[in-house]
Amino acid sequence: RVEHSGGKFLMPESWMQSRPSRLLFLHGARTDAEVTARVLQATGWMRPGPARRGESQLFEVGLADAPHDDEADGKLFEGPVRLGWYDPAGSYRQWRVPRTEIGQPGQEEDNNWAESLSLITHVWRNWGPFDGIAGLCEGAAAAALAALTRGALEPAPRFVISIGGFAS
Repeated sequence: RVEHSGGKFLMPESWMQSRPSRLLFLHGARTDAEVTARVLQATGWMRPGPARRGESQLFEVGLADAPHDDEADGKLFEGPVRLGWYDPAGSYRQWRVPRTEIGQPGQEEDNNWAESLSLITHVWRNWGPFDGIAGLCEGAAAAALAALTRGALEPAPRFVISIGGFAS
């Protein structure tokens, strides 16, 4: 917290430490960490190298490929296809979330969620420390559920960013 003449300004502790927040980012379905990294770089969420003199960087982003196979969808990713970032005939990855969490039966999906959660937990513990977790689409749903699963992410994330999160 910083005091100023107009009152108080609250900011993340990492800003006071003069370092970017470390963020674990989970990609959406029908894509992978590499394609997502290119999109994050193009949209300014992720810088391909160190910050230039005088520039601040809000996040240092780490990405991991999801453990489950998924098919490409060139229509869904028309822009990245045009840019040569996405192969419409390629194979990609996806996170799986538990179906019982959204009121649908599905033991196989719950087992797949256990595998997804295990990978997220492994990355969090072995590639960290991370300050927060984020995701896009299915990755956002997986990030939120992982953050809410007691003991999965230790130390617990200080923040979660969900971009278009939904249960897949």
